[in-house]
Amino acid sequence: MQVTAIIGNFTYSKSLAEVAETLQKRFKGKVVMTNHFCIRHQAYTTKQLEEMEEDIKKSDVIFLAMVFDEAVLRILEKYAKEGKTYLILASVGDGMKMARLGKFCVGEVISSFADSKVAKVFQLLKGLTGKSSPMEVRKMLGMADSILKVLKFGKWKDAHNYVQAWKYFFHGGRENILNMFLMILSEYHG
Repeated sequence: MQVTAIIGNFTYSKSLAEVAETLQKRFKGKVVMTNHFCIRHQAYTTKQLEEMEEDIKKSDVIFLAMVFDEAVLRILEKYAKEGKTYLILASVGDGMKMARLGKFCVGEVISSFADSKVAKVFQLLKGLTGKSSPMEVRKMLGMADSILKVLKFGKWKDAHNYVQAWKYFFHGGRENILNMFLMILSEYHG
């Protein structure tokens, strides 16, 4: 089992390095995690992109957060149809649309949701509040969590797990990041 984490914020580097070590020990080398970091708004080098692509090819789970580099998204697009788990959080819209967890795909939900009445209510609420602040993101995650707790079947169970992953990531720290990966591995990669 291979996990690749691609992060555009060095504040997560220590936590992710510790999580990689913990996963390898806990699963006796059967789970290997590689991490790729970059400073936000700084492009990856050609060598970094090549190494990243090699890791993505081999990976079952790809975690992407706070990466806004189009070159990284192009690499992800190449492997998007291979059934890999794409846990994409806090990225550009095209990146977020590739997020896939089990039967739940953010892009499919956005497409089917775009013209619905529920979407219009969310747009109205967003219009009333302005741009999304961290507090608004927390509120939206809380609302989604409450709704999805009831819908624990099919792709809605997977959507609930996606929200849980967001919450773990949003709260940060080694334990939350570890629990996020343990949840993903237990739910989707037995």
